[in-house]
Amino acid sequence: MKYIFKKIYCATIVFVISLLTVFNCYAHENTANTEYNSEIVVEVDTYEDFLNYVKNPLFKYTFVIKKPPIIQPRNSFCYYCGKQTLTMNNYRTFELNRKAKGCPYNPDVIDHFTTWGNTYDLSCGSCGYRETIDKGESYTAYCLNSEGLDFMRTFEVRRNWTLAGGYEIHQCWSTWN
Repeated sequence: MKYIFKKIYCATIVFVISLLTVFNCYAHENTANTEYNSEIVVEVDTYEDFLNYVKNPLFKYTFVIKKPPIIQPRNSFCYYCGKQTLTMNNYRTFELNRKAKGCPYNPDVIDHFTTWGNTYDLSCGSCGYRETIDKGESYTAYCLNSEGLDFMRTFEVRRNWTLAGGYEIHQCWSTWN
């Protein structure tokens, strides 16, 4: 009699534990009603790393992509008409300053280093909306050297362009300042 009672008791406990396990697993599939143990912030390198990250349903995750990809849309949506025809334009509007300096190849020839004032604005191709959003500067160098392949030519100059970066000497900021 004791042996049968032990069998029934053990079978009942196994049945109850298996039911609890099944209900517990089912409860974690529906995370809308689940209390999270804690929130974890995870830094990933790419969107693929985010997709491949193994997640535990007991924790709430916030993912941060270290260097998100820069996506430059061709057109944005206009604030007024709502059409996707809003573009950003850069206008070289006026000359701020001009310096005469010797050409890096031939110091007897004078080159012109010019600072230009730029205007950046948003304009809509549909409704005509226009807004100036920023002003800035750009730089050019006009080479008057009549010798060599790059004679009498205008070069765009940038502050971060260097000879080591593969740029022509007229394009390097260090040449002019």
